[in-house]
Amino acid sequence: MLKALTTALVIFVVCAFGSAHARLIVHGGGLVYDTDLNITWYVNPNYDTHVYGDYAAWAAGLNVGGVTGWRLPTTPGTTTGVTNEGEMGHLFYDELGNSPGSFTNKGPFTNLHMGFYTSTTHDGWHYYYFSFDDGQQSLADINYWYFWIHGLAVHDGKIGSPPVSPAVLGLLLFE
Repeated sequence: MLKALTTALVIFVVCAFGSAHARLIVHGGGLVYDTDLNITWYVNPNYDTHVYGDYAAWAAGLNVGGVTGWRLPTTPGTTTGVTNEGEMGHLFYDELGNSPGSFTNKGPFTNLHMGFYTSTTHDGWHYYYFSFDDGQQSLADINYWYFWIHGLAVHDGKIGSPPVSPAVLGLLLFE
C-alpha cells in the first residue's frame, strides 16, 4: 500500500510539475490555468473577426462548459514596447519564456497568432494589443480592422480541473 501511494505521488509530481513551464496547467477542453495570476485561458476560440468591439463582445458572451464571465486579457496600459506587464506580457515572457523578437515557445497553446487584443483602452480611440511576433505591447485605432490581431478569452480563477493521468488512475483503481 505504501509503495503504491509513493509511486502515485511520484507520478503526480512528474505530471504536474515536470514541465519547464509548470505554472500553466492544461485542464482540457481548451482551458489552461495560470497559477501565477490565478486565471484560466480559453485557448481554442475558433472565432474569426478582426474588429476590437467584436472580440470584446465575443469574450463577454462566451459560455464554455456552462461557465460565463469571460473577458479579454487586461494590461495596466502604462507603456508600449517590450514589456511583460499585463496578462498577455506575463504569458509571453514569464510563462512561455519567449524573448523580444523570438516567439519560439507556444506551450500548450495551439492557436497563438501574431497579435491579441486586450481589454484596456487608451483614450477612447485606441486600445492596447500585444504582439507575439515581436513581444511588444502597442496601441491601435479602435475603429480600424486589423487582419492580424485576434482575441483570447480569460476568466478569473481556476476553471475546470486537469485530467487524471491513466497511470495514476490505474494505481488508484487497482491497489
